[in-house]
Amino acid sequence: PADGLVILFLGLIHLTGCGQDGPTVCKSGVRPGQRDAHEAVYFPNAQEIVVYGGDNAPFNPMAMTPSVYTDEVWGYGTTCGTFTDLVSAAGPSGPGQRGAYAATLDSKRQRMIVIGGRKHDAGYELENDVWAFDAVKNLWKELMPSGTPPKARQGHRMAYDPAADRIVLYGGNTGVNFGSGVQGDTFELSFAGSDDGEWRTLKIQGPSARQDMGGAVDGKRARWVLFGGAADFTNYNQDTWVFDFAGSTWRQLSTSGNLPTARFWGDLIYDQARDRIVIFGGHDLGLKNDTWELKLSGDGQMGTWNLLLAGDTGPGIDGVDHTSPERRTKQSFVAIGDQAWLFGGITDCGPIDDVWTLDLALSKGWSNSFKAQVGETCARRAKKGQSCPTDCGAPL
Repeated sequence: PADGLVILFLGLIHLTGCGQDGPTVCKSGVRPGQRDAHEAVYFPNAQEIVVYGGDNAPFNPMAMTPSVYTDEVWGYGTTCGTFTDLVSAAGPSGPGQRGAYAATLDSKRQRMIVIGGRKHDAGYELENDVWAFDAVKNLWKELMPSGTPPKARQGHRMAYDPAADRIVLYGGNTGVNFGSGVQGDTFELSFAGSDDGEWRTLKIQGPSARQDMGGAVDGKRARWVLFGGAADFTNYNQDTWVFDFAGSTWRQLSTSGNLPTARFWGDLIYDQARDRIVIFGGHDLGLKNDTWELKLSGDGQMGTWNLLLAGDTGPGIDGVDHTSPERRTKQSFVAIGDQAWLFGGITDCGPIDDVWTLDLALSKGWSNSFKAQVGETCARRAKKGQSCPTDCGAPL
């Protein structure tokens, strides 16, 4: 989800999970630094999550800090829960330093597709290029699709439709500033005729123009579910939309229950075992760390919202829920079987570098496997009886 993500180089070393390379990987002490606005894609065949890019600009509580995008690529082996630095020692670079792009897995070719985003250079240039990271050859390759591409943008979302062998892309912001050029357009990048793809505009009515919505593929019904997003910093969305892959049509989903607040930068996953959408965090009038479910009806025509974990009840020490991750936005959130995996994001004290996993059965709730080294608020770090001079200061 608005400002920032990363790169990798050609000739990447092989994706390695613990089951492939044994205890050497499992004993690895390396880990990514803090970042937000990155994306993560899960490769089930390799049991690996690939994390690309992000904004790791140091936090300044007195002023807006210009984004500093990284070009790192990290692999996270889900078998033993360790990181591997996937930066190649040689070869030309891939997408380069950027963020706020969209990423998804092309499951047919086992490659991560990265489209557009915001480039970190002299002028924060927006992009509409297409890159693929091949998890078999371990290479980045720039694709050259035919057709007319979308305008360069950031904060857009996309999903892979395996039946039609295409990517569907929606919305985003064609302006550099938040909300300055929000879009409500829908495109497809079809790979039916070429591995490089062909762009087509889908002239269909869908959600209102917005950026930084949450999205997840409902695999049972072959459709893409979107929630929330923002038109600008004062207009946030609370609606749920589904894109039917078979019909290439949008429909607003009828929902009931106690809805999450209108928000953007909230991330969705699909929990296949329980046939539901799960959302964590985001930004409404402030940062959130609540966890919600959208339970789907059998025919998928309706959904019911339920609060699973409330998170913090307030910004002070007494309001912190230590059993949930710190309040944040622009994190990566990935479904892995019976778990959801959360890495990084931006808190009230800047980019953070922790890793959490959510037991989707909720028998254990959240677990913190990599403790934050930076980015936690004072209220979360303080112990009983201490006080906080500022949100990001050391506890007294």
